[in-house]
Amino acid sequence: MRVGGRVLYTTCSLLREENEDVVARTLEKYEGKIRLVPLNRPFDPGFLQGAVRAWLYRHHTFSFFYALIEKTRALSRSSTGI
Repeated sequence: MRVGGRVLYTTCSLLREENEDVVARTLEKYEGKIRLVPLNRPFDPGFLQGAVRAWLYRHHTFSFFYALIEKTRALSRSSTGI
């Protein structure tokens, strides 16, 4: 992915371990190279500031999570992943 590229990480899971924890670990692993682009609509804030959750009981839709991640710097050749 090029610098400035974005990935929308989304799941239909309600588990924090599959949502906020995955994003937090990824942000930590690639610190300074990616960032979380803050989202605040159209649903509720997630447990990670900048992420969003939809709840079945509240929004009358499937429950899901999403976080927008942007690449801010190139990765070194030794890095794997994005």
